[in-house]
Amino acid sequence: MRETKFIEQNKEKWTKFEKVLESKKKDPDELSELFIEVTDDLSYARTFYPNRSVTVFLNGLAQKIFQKLNGVKYVKKNRFVQFWVEELPHSVYMARKELLLSLVVFLLAALIGAVSTAYDPHFSRQILGEGYVNMTIDNIKKGDPMAVYKDHSDVDMFLGITINNVRVAFFTFLLGVFFSVGSIAFILYNGVMLGTFQYFFYQHGLLGASALTIWQHGTLEIASIVIAGGAGITLGKGLVFPTTYSRGQSFFLSAQSGVRVLLGIVPILVIAALIESFYTRFTDSPFWIRLMVIIISFVFLLWYFVWYPYRKSKNGFDKSFEEEKIFSFPKHVINFTEVKSAAQIVADTFTLYARYASKIFKFSLVLALISVVLIYFFGEDMYGDSRHFDWPADFFFGFRYLFDYNGYPVLFLMNSTVFVLNAFVVFYLIQSEEEKSIPQSFLKYLFSKAFFQKGFIPILLIQLLLGLLLFETGLPVVLYLFLSPIVTLIQFLIYKRGFKGIAKTFFIVKQAFGKMLLVYLCVFVLGIILYLLASSPLMGLYVGFFTMNFNVDFALLTMIVNGIWLLIEFICLYMVMALFAISSGILFYTKQEIGEAGDLNRKIKNFGEK
Repeated sequence: MRETKFIEQNKEKWTKFEKVLESKKKDPDELSELFIEVTDDLSYARTFYPNRSVTVFLNGLAQKIFQKLNGVKYVKKNRFVQFWVEELPHSVYMARKELLLSLVVFLLAALIGAVSTAYDPHFSRQILGEGYVNMTIDNIKKGDPMAVYKDHSDVDMFLGITINNVRVAFFTFLLGVFFSVGSIAFILYNGVMLGTFQYFFYQHGLLGASALTIWQHGTLEIASIVIAGGAGITLGKGLVFPTTYSRGQSFFLSAQSGVRVLLGIVPILVIAALIESFYTRFTDSPFWIRLMVIIISFVFLLWYFVWYPYRKSKNGFDKSFEEEKIFSFPKHVINFTEVKSAAQIVADTFTLYARYASKIFKFSLVLALISVVLIYFFGEDMYGDSRHFDWPADFFFGFRYLFDYNGYPVLFLMNSTVFVLNAFVVFYLIQSEEEKSIPQSFLKYLFSKAFFQKGFIPILLIQLLLGLLLFETGLPVVLYLFLSPIVTLIQFLIYKRGFKGIAKTFFIVKQAFGKMLLVYLCVFVLGIILYLLASSPLMGLYVGFFTMNFNVDFALLTMIVNGIWLLIEFICLYMVMALFAISSGILFYTKQEIGEAGDLNRKIKNFGEK
């Protein structure tokens, strides 16, 4: 059918659809029927008129109908109540073993803190800090040991405590992404602090007075940290024990459950901050009132987080939310012969990255271990410098540190070589995906083929030239990273076509600069997320762990901590550079089709053939 005839036949119907969309009252059933008819017309138009305006028009019309359908979806009015009555208790019950483990670890850590303080007079100063211990001793001498709760205005104190408590709970949960170990370590650290804190007051004959004051808000606050730790262990459990699901699906389900538990303790933390800011400061209030606040808080926690979930499990939970939506990365074949928009390039980049994330991580880990060893022998000063872990500013400091070529020339040669190796294995992945073949081991590929390709040395030289700009001219690191996608595009052109491909670089960069910028920003945001997740909260745990458990001198402690820090930094950096390489490869195929129209020519040539 000719396009004009197709439009003429359906024009009145489409006009009617637009009028229905413009009306204020919309029937969901009518909209559903409209959506089916429009998508049928759209499918026909995409088949016979793929590059015509009618296809664009129908696509826009279908999107409007879809948005309206989403806008009139039925939502339960009692969803807020259902969360507290059904969803949260269900998640707590399903995570009961993880919550119990968190509590046991916390209590054992508190016992360790108390015993350590009893046998080591200086232990409390190492854990609580010299400033806090000296201030508390001065307050004890003045006859007001709880004066710390009176130093600030109640409103300022409430805001500060609330933000801090939510932040601590959030990181306790988030660290569970490190296979639950991060959350357990954070619980250990907080448990040791509590045990040390309480025994410190016991040593000064103030255990009862301090407990009556602190546990008024501490009952809710400490319990929330323990619950957040259980939620973090639940989060990591999905990665460690995927059961019958894929690891990604299992992680997604455990994250859903953990987030529910985390959201459930936010109001409790706010109430704890209210008590601490507006009531705990009255340290001379009657004994029975303070004791009653503690008992009420404790009874509430036992009722809502222990008895109520158990009772609901016996009576049966509401089934409407138990069937979770299973998340999975789209398993579609990437089309390397079509012209793609910037959004499609970004989507295909992350799809391919997710598909081979495990391989890329393992290879990045190997490269990072080699880099850490090389720096130990040729840039030992990086291990000796005392690092300050001021999150989140460490993100920006850390990346500059990795590109300090003037201070550490070994980084220049090492980064340049590693970036090329990283790019080559990613190019190999893209080629395998294009050829629909199963990629072999990265290391096997490198040693059997990559090093012997004619393009390897030129690609390495290009990377070295970019590094020289940073080495000699003091090029800002951000600008260096901004140029990296262009460099990886040139490298992919050489990988595919040799030196003949370099001539097309300027054409591709000119035509695709906007798309390259969008992909770069997406990659840079991912890099920030990776780096922030892996940086100072975890590094602070490492410092505390080694300080509390190993009797080593400061120089050795600094070297160990800096070594772990460098390893994590390099892994994050190499994974981000792999993402640059993937996006450059997919961009190349799009621009190749625009410039050469190979797929279009094949379709024209085969037109009419069966």
